[in-house]
Formats: sequence, structure tokens, C-alpha cells
Amino acid sequence: MTYLLVFLFQVTFNIAKVFEIKLTQENKTIGLMVNSVAINLIGLASSFVSIDSLFKGDFWIILFYTIGSVVGKWIGMNYYQNTKTIIKTNKPKEKLKKINNDLLRFQH
Repeated sequence: MTYLLVFLFQVTFNIAKVFEIKLTQENKTIGLMVNSVAINLIGLASSFVSIDSLFKGDFWIILFYTIGSVVGKWIGMNYYQNTKTIIKTNKPKEKLKKINNDLLRFQH
């Protein structure tokens, strides 16, 4: 349970970090402030659970912490990139269908 919790915290934390950059670039102050509060709370919770596990001698937590970070960055970057592509294209519905097909092909 702890492993899953840390993994999900790290995925969420890193997706929020990617969107922090996006919100900063777009100069969306209120969204950035809300996102910053979420980042801090998630980071605090993730650190608490991870450090608690490390003090108990559970070093496997490092693996889930790291994998969650990588997966979160990957999700955040791919989602952000796909959102930018859909917005910039003249035919967003067709582009969205192509992205969904690419994701389905990746899953199989």
C-alpha cells in the first residue's frame, strides 16, 4: 500500500510540476498559485511517507519514488505536448482522433 501511495504521489507531483511551467509561460497567476499549493502539499505527503519507510529500513520505496517521478514527467509532457498540438492545428477533432489512435496502438 505504501509503495502505491508513494508512486501515485510522485506521478501527481510531477504532472503538477510540468503544468507549473505551462502556467508560468501563459502568465496565469491564479492557476499557478493553486497549482503551487497542490505541489507543496503533495510533495510534503510524498516526502513524509517515503522518509518514514526509509527510517524503517524499507529501501524499495526509492524504486517506487523514482519510477513515479519518471512516469509523472512522461504523462505531463505528453499530455501538454498533445494539448499544444490540438490547439495549434486547424482541424483539432482529426488531430485528437490521431492522438487517441496513437495512444491505443502504444497500449497494445
